[in-house]
Amino acid sequence: TSHRQLSCFGHLNISLNDKGIHSWKFQIIRLGIERLSHAIGIIDSTYKSTNGYCFNRSYVPSYSYWGTGELRRCNNRIGRALPFGDNDVVEMELNLNDKSISFCLNEKFKSAPIEIEGHYPYRKECDTFSMAVILGNASGGVKLL
Repeated sequence: TSHRQLSCFGHLNISLNDKGIHSWKFQIIRLGIERLSHAIGIIDSTYKSTNGYCFNRSYVPSYSYWGTGELRRCNNRIGRALPFGDNDVVEMELNLNDKSISFCLNEKFKSAPIEIEGHYPYRKECDTFSMAVILGNASGGVKLL
C-alpha cells in the first residue's frame, strides 16, 4: 500500500522582525493509520511544495509538533510534548515579542517555548514564516478553528 503525504500552508507570511503574537487552533479530525505522519508548525514562507513532508527537510527552516509528541526544528528532534490524536485540539502560538513558538494540547498541556533562531544549517537566514500542516495520508484530517 502506498501513502501520499500532503502539506498545506497558510496564506499569511509572518516576519520575525514584527512584534505581536499569532496563534492558530486546529482540531484533529482523524489521524488515520500513522500518528508519526501528521504535524503542525511553521515553515520558511518561500517553501510551498505540497508533496511530501515539508517539515522533514533539514535544509528548510521549520518548527513543528508531531502526532507522536516530538518537537522538531529543521527535522531535528529538540523536545517532547504529549502525543495528539483524534478529536484533540492543538493550539500553536508564535510569539514575535520574544521570538518563540509553543504548542498547547487541549488547552491543558503546553510545551515550553522554543526559541526561533535566525540562521539555519545548509541555508541562508530566514526571517519570514508561514503556518503549515502535514497530513500523512489521505484518511487524515485537520480543521482550522
